[in-house]
Amino acid sequence: MAARSPSCNHDNGFMATSVPTSGIPASAFSDQGFAIRPVEAGDAAPVSDFGAAPGVRYTCYGSDAYRYEPHPVEKRPIAQTIAAVVAVARNGDIVGTARLANWPGKFDSAELTVAASAPYERLGVVLALLVAIAAEARARRLKHLTTSVQCQRGDPFELFRQAGMRAESWFGIGGATEVVLAVV
Repeated sequence: MAARSPSCNHDNGFMATSVPTSGIPASAFSDQGFAIRPVEAGDAAPVSDFGAAPGVRYTCYGSDAYRYEPHPVEKRPIAQTIAAVVAVARNGDIVGTARLANWPGKFDSAELTVAASAPYERLGVVLALLVAIAAEARARRLKHLTTSVQCQRGDPFELFRQAGMRAESWFGIGGATEVVLAVV
């Protein structure tokens, strides 16, 4: 993966507490061995450290993905988590996360972050997370999601389409593509 300059440092990590996630019921375990459910209060520590775990890959980069950069970055306002879901393996381990976060003053759009452990990424966990978080975006009447993607490992635009989102605009530079998605 190409390196990217960090845009924000978050002291509190991906998720500090549970957030109300209205549109996402817990799913049954899939044939691939994972279930999708809203983040719960007990998930705070494992989810906060998930992005730095070995074998975890970000499909969609929100500003919180850059908190693991090895060098200090400028302090900026933190986007507030408004919805988050996790993929959980049968043994209880978190194997994927998806997060929507709002910046102050933004009410019809949110930032999207999705990360998954590599073995489960190959088993379809990213699409399942995107479907769940898109349902939550619809329930919250969000019109747009913004994120960054790297297309070297696959076609995230096809995953977005399958999850019920459409790329409205994108701009690629240095291996990363900034995307604005319409939630349809």
